[in-house]
Amino acid sequence: MIAAPCKSPRTRPVTAGWRCSRDRAVPGLPRGDVPSGMGWLHQEHRPLDRGCRCDPRRLRRVPDPGPAGVQRWAAAGVDRSGRRRPGAGRHGRAAVVRVRPRRRPVQSDRPRGGLARRSLLGSVRVRVLVLGRLHARSALPVRNPVDPRPAVLRVPRLRRGRPGREGRPARPRNQRPARPQAPGGAIRHPGAVHRLQPGGRATARLRRHTPGDRDQRGPLHGDRQRHARVGRLPLRRPVRTLGGPVTAHSEIRISGTPASSGVALGPAVVIDHQTVEVHDRADPASAFATAVDEVRRELQSLCDSAREAGRAEAGDVLEAQSLMAADPMLVDAVNTALAAGASLAEALTRTETDIKAVFAAIDDPYMAERAQDVGEVIDRIRRNLAGVDSPGSGLIETPSVLVARSVTAADTALLDPELVLGFVTETGGATSHVAIIARSLGVAAVVGANGVVDSVSDGDPIALDGSTGDVAVRPDAGTADDFRARRAAAAAELAAAERFRGIGVSFRGQPIRVSANVGSRSDVDRAVEVGAEGVGLLRTEFLFLDRTEAPSEQEQFEFYSYAASSFSEPVVVRTFDIGGDKPAPYLEVEEEENPFLGVRGARLYAHCPDVFETQVRAILRAAGTGDVQMMLPMVSTVEEVTELRARIMQTAAGLEDEGVAHAVPPIGVMVEVPSIALTADAVAPHVDFFSIGTNDLTQYAMAADRTNGSLDSLQDALHPAVLALCERTVAAGRRHGISVSVCGLAAADRLGAAVLTAMGVDKLSVAARSVNMVKSVVDSLERADASAMAGEALGAATAAEVRRIVGAALDRP
Repeated sequence: MIAAPCKSPRTRPVTAGWRCSRDRAVPGLPRGDVPSGMGWLHQEHRPLDRGCRCDPRRLRRVPDPGPAGVQRWAAAGVDRSGRRRPGAGRHGRAAVVRVRPRRRPVQSDRPRGGLARRSLLGSVRVRVLVLGRLHARSALPVRNPVDPRPAVLRVPRLRRGRPGREGRPARPRNQRPARPQAPGGAIRHPGAVHRLQPGGRATARLRRHTPGDRDQRGPLHGDRQRHARVGRLPLRRPVRTLGGPVTAHSEIRISGTPASSGVALGPAVVIDHQTVEVHDRADPASAFATAVDEVRRELQSLCDSAREAGRAEAGDVLEAQSLMAADPMLVDAVNTALAAGASLAEALTRTETDIKAVFAAIDDPYMAERAQDVGEVIDRIRRNLAGVDSPGSGLIETPSVLVARSVTAADTALLDPELVLGFVTETGGATSHVAIIARSLGVAAVVGANGVVDSVSDGDPIALDGSTGDVAVRPDAGTADDFRARRAAAAAELAAAERFRGIGVSFRGQPIRVSANVGSRSDVDRAVEVGAEGVGLLRTEFLFLDRTEAPSEQEQFEFYSYAASSFSEPVVVRTFDIGGDKPAPYLEVEEEENPFLGVRGARLYAHCPDVFETQVRAILRAAGTGDVQMMLPMVSTVEEVTELRARIMQTAAGLEDEGVAHAVPPIGVMVEVPSIALTADAVAPHVDFFSIGTNDLTQYAMAADRTNGSLDSLQDALHPAVLALCERTVAAGRRHGISVSVCGLAAADRLGAAVLTAMGVDKLSVAARSVNMVKSVVDSLERADASAMAGEALGAATAAEVRRIVGAALDRP
């Protein structure tokens, strides 16, 4: 058979062997061995390349023509590459054949007048004529190597064709053009029309019909429908995706939740964790204790390795999991279940379910997603008990996009950042650790992409946009070009933003401070590196999680002082914002039916006054060493504000009596409950600043749980209702002479930063990696008609309309 490189764009290139001219291939299918002296042919009857990965369901065997056959091909105008030379005819097929049934009756198992049928193991002997000259005998296999359903071969009666002109094939009678595909209709397989060429005198037609063909032609009618019944062959099943029945090669579009901005294109690497079985032990308690100790040491080792590689964020996640593995809440629960007679596997499953339920019910996205950490830790314990290696390094060997139902911290701890193009997961949210790690790596990430694992195979091309949540599996040329254009635009914006590192920006002559949101020492270091102007939100919850008792005053003081000493600008410390469903054993709060609207944030402080007082003391002491401000979360009434302020002043008086160095910092509140936004004029006299938390403000204004992925469409902070609350707060702050900042995800959105600044916000606080991008957006507002843009946005009816208005204003030259 002629040796030539494979021309299929979706197949792997080869240098020798069989040739494939099919323009599509099914990735992931095993490559069948080609018997010596035999070649595989596509329905167009072109030789298949030995190294390609084309769908074997498209193929059938024919004999090798041999050297004599090649000579005859050349005489017929076909060159050694398998293509017809110019001037040798319109149809340059490498091997055009005529299939003719033998002149012996074929036994039928259908009623009289029915069609011939053979079993899966049978075959029909046919005579093959290559280019009208080379005769041979071959068996046309009817077995489908992929589809296990019985394959059927039906040979039609021969029809007389119209005489063809010289150099053109004969055309059968009544051959009409294919009808377009009807929505939701059957998809017609084009089949194969075998003609005697050149100057053929008769035509035999073998048509095949299947409900899932990639060519997507419409339903058959009349003469074509009759021939389809004659030549039916079940080649393949349709692949059902979010868009309906399509073939394995069709592009699939999936929408997820943006987790880390950026655009990535590359081959997919699919991570699919397998469940392991834990067998009973003679001494299950001892085996469990040993496994816990080994898992804890393993996670700590991964943590150290990640930090040595400069991956501080991943190291923090792994350290938290290391502590969680030995947490008494987990260990005691398993031992209690074992003592009650449960098997080791049952004890682990029961404990995992109970702890996950506790975390999942907390009205805080960060805390709710820590349930995934619990699952990862217990999964590692199971693997240790089963003697199965836990996932770690070596997942990626070439630049690729990681695709998984969920990605664990251990999966990513030792990944080479140079090889990770992006992440796509079916689970998780914007605060999940895959999002945290993706942002730390500076790569794109989309989470909540339902169905992506079942839609992609290893090596499939995949594209994602971490700013919009768009994912395209096996993108076509147009889609791929679109994502490349997005990537180029994002790279240009990033390069342009770098010039703002360490430089302040202003709007209408007023400085706009762009600060960072931080939650750990590594976050502080990163914020300093990118030139953030202080800290607009220091989350203190990280100090209170994954432990059996609250952090000490000294531990908190050291952390707050470290952050304050790192900046010359203010560092805003938010008091702990933890949900009310007992996320920690030292918080004595009764279980609630609806914790999302229950005891959380400032409401929790009345239930644990000692914990709150300890934190306030640490903040007041840190304020004596640097520019520190205090912020209270989840307040909803003026009474709450005045009461908490009185308690803070009482604590300051206690420090004064003790002779402890301290300072009373400016005290502000977060505007994340609509009631505070609506009564901002009444609250303003009692506070020193407002900070709008757009994440929770959107959740409560739209009555949509932001941890519920099915309600993502309602979680848009640029909805006119949310913007109206923000504008009301800004106006109240201006009237009372206090500053207003924004520290939610909307501030890191290019369009959100623009419209909020145009409305009069004084400060924007974002993740460290977005600081310079936001500065560039603020700087560009000087050239835009910001007043008109803000007015139009506030008068819009939908979030989409707001985005269109703001986007048009920013893009206007």
